[in-house]
Amino acid sequence: MTPRRQRLIALIVSIAAALAACGVSSDGDPRVIAADDVPFSLLESDISTSSTDPSGVNTQPATLYLIRSGEDGTELAAVTREVAKSPTPADIISTLLDLKPDEDDPNESGLISNIPDSTILLGAVLDENLLVLNFNENLLTVIGDAQAGLFAQIVCTATEIEGVDRVSFRIDNEPKSVVVDGGVLESDPVDCSDYRSFTPTIGPEN
Repeated sequence: MTPRRQRLIALIVSIAAALAACGVSSDGDPRVIAADDVPFSLLESDISTSSTDPSGVNTQPATLYLIRSGEDGTELAAVTREVAKSPTPADIISTLLDLKPDEDDPNESGLISNIPDSTILLGAVLDENLLVLNFNENLLTVIGDAQAGLFAQIVCTATEIEGVDRVSFRIDNEPKSVVVDGGVLESDPVDCSDYRSFTPTIGPEN
């Protein structure tokens, strides 16, 4: 029997004893109710128990990247979105695929995403700081300089995730080389430093 149930039974016994002392009863003889005879509903208090986060917060902010084009060229622009608490890499990348600029936020005015709307994340596996992302072939419907931009969005978003240092790509389960700075095809895993022209804050390579 739980302590809460014991306390409630003790309270019922005390009330019954008090009524007996006052000579008050329904049939002239006060009786103590046995624990097994107490209606179950009386033993359940209105104190609710919840398995939710005691802080009441079930989301957390994540840093994602969109594209800004201007007179000085094209660069990444960081934006913040709320995602599920303790998100997986797949949660973050799926949020990026659907990401659109907030029209009500002047700081996001003019931002775009180079990632095609038809892109689907087929899988995301994190293995010793290497995140392997598997997409459908629609990811590659973007060509030219815009393709380097979309890979920059994905890679720099992914390396914001705790535990992710490098990213490699697959298309329909097949390994895929990606475009990095200068239009170069890279078959090895990449990180955000491979897109320095899109991320001026990283600085030049030593």
